[in-house]
Amino acid sequence: MNILMVGHSGAGKTSFMAGMYKYLGDDQEGYGIRAKDSAQKKNLERMAQNLSVGQYPSGTDIQQMYRFELTCAGKDVVPFNWMDYRGGILLSEDPDDEDMDNFLKSISSADALVVFLDGEKLSERTFEWTMEYDILISCIENSLCVEHKSWFPICFVITKCDMLPDGASFYGLKHFYTLFEQISQSRTVGGMLLQCSINPSDYYDPFFALAYCIYGGTPIYIQKRYDAMNNASYRAKKHRPETLLGWLAAGAEEILNGAVQIVNDDWGWETELDKANSADHDFEREKSQLELLQAIAENLKSKLEQWSKDNIIRFF
Repeated sequence: MNILMVGHSGAGKTSFMAGMYKYLGDDQEGYGIRAKDSAQKKNLERMAQNLSVGQYPSGTDIQQMYRFELTCAGKDVVPFNWMDYRGGILLSEDPDDEDMDNFLKSISSADALVVFLDGEKLSERTFEWTMEYDILISCIENSLCVEHKSWFPICFVITKCDMLPDGASFYGLKHFYTLFEQISQSRTVGGMLLQCSINPSDYYDPFFALAYCIYGGTPIYIQKRYDAMNNASYRAKKHRPETLLGWLAAGAEEILNGAVQIVNDDWGWETELDKANSADHDFEREKSQLELLQAIAENLKSKLEQWSKDNIIRFF
């Protein structure tokens, strides 16, 4: 599952990452995220620790892909890639910019988008940021043109809300109204709006966005896994005897393999029947894991519905 962050430099993407890992990193009771790469894990732990004392991370100037595993009660549930591109790429004027080309391809192939809108800029009564908004909207519209095989979630995160006065208005949001309407009219794309605060005592908000993305991306992920499982099962079926003669031959192979292993354990080989039995075992284990994921997706759906009723998030 690929989740892509989209936003201009200084929009708060890296601080969002720090807050998300501080709240969810290695949680052993409820929902959590486990970083698969040891170097990335150390960096995320450092950012989360710095956030605890009010030190915010500097923005990224390189493309990064964080490899995570969503966990529930300490158990791995679903792997996902959290992709981060340097914010300055959206203002690149180089027609041969390879990063921009890769970025646009990533938008088209992503399973979910998290779009970051700078709350401080949105609150200003000015046209200064119109070009930034237009570029961002154009990138997102690229994802709307893709024929999605499943429901595609786009989460809009208004950042730095804790740095604004209570009741602040987001005047710049009107630039996105047409885009929001396009999404609301779509049968395959969904949108969610979230006001986000990240500070030493308030870093829960990123979970709302992650829950929405995981919930939205689960159906296509499950379908891809079942397709892979069925293909593996079909290949394994070719190794399973279907006639009496075939079963006798398989039995002879098992006996021969056992005899060889007695002579030298290193000489043992996997028989055709072993391959078929192993594939059946893998299929059942994977099926059980996907059933657990489906149950978790339903739980996330209930949470999202409750958060919407509580006016924490807004769907469109």
